[in-house]
Amino acid sequence: MISQLYLIFLAYLIGSIPFGVILSFYFTEIDIQQEGSHNIGATNVTRLTGRKLGALTLLGDALKGMLTVLVSFSIMQSTWGISLVALAVFLGHCFSVFLLFKGGKGVAVAFGDFLALAPGAALLAMAVWLVVFFRTRRASLGALIAAPGMILFMVLIPPYRQYVPLAVVMVSILIWRHKENIERLKEGLES
Repeated sequence: MISQLYLIFLAYLIGSIPFGVILSFYFTEIDIQQEGSHNIGATNVTRLTGRKLGALTLLGDALKGMLTVLVSFSIMQSTWGISLVALAVFLGHCFSVFLLFKGGKGVAVAFGDFLALAPGAALLAMAVWLVVFFRTRRASLGALIAAPGMILFMVLIPPYRQYVPLAVVMVSILIWRHKENIERLKEGLES
């Protein structure tokens, strides 16, 4: 039991590592929390520092979700335990202890989580994101459409149904974290 609680806490700390902030400042001395959209995720990093650091941020954020969940399979005894680990790493990213409980919107970490938990649904959701992004050039719109779509894919693919409650919670938080993007999309001001 103690090792399981420790893993949940450790998952939160791993999720809290702000790869976008670290990479941007180390390589360019840009504080992405003060520039652009002020978000710590790959989209803002790409806009401010270029595709290479944006891709590294995306990879780091996705891997912290995926690898943490994969480790949980060998320690946790239940679907709920594994779900708590996945949620902890996601919440760590969104509310990082290292950034005074501020953080990213959680798209890449959620993708990493579900790449480990429900790979088919995650890849279908990524395909939806790519279609929306390449048609509209709006990363946020892609996320806002792909995330609920992933829940649908999970419902339709029986082995993934056990993680639908987790997906509903995470997608709800993800959409809430995009509230400013939603307002800008309504006004036609989203970059």
